[in-house]
Amino acid sequence: MLGDLDLAIEVKGGARVHDGDLTGLRALTEAHRVRRAVVVALERERRKLDGGIEVLPWKRFLEMLWGGVFRL
Repeated sequence: MLGDLDLAIEVKGGARVHDGDLTGLRALTEAHRVRRAVVVALERERRKLDGGIEVLPWKRFLEMLWGGVFRL
């Protein structure tokens, strides 16, 4: 978690993120006002899940991070 709950990041080693993988991140977003919640995984495509959680392929996440999209 970075900033004042501006960004919550969870990293998963699987090729596909399933709803059961998001228990902790979902609990955080339900208990607190998180501006952006991101799961970094081995998936091939970027997608958005219920509750606004974004799943990003790890390479895309690094491009975004190095490009200044995420302010750390």
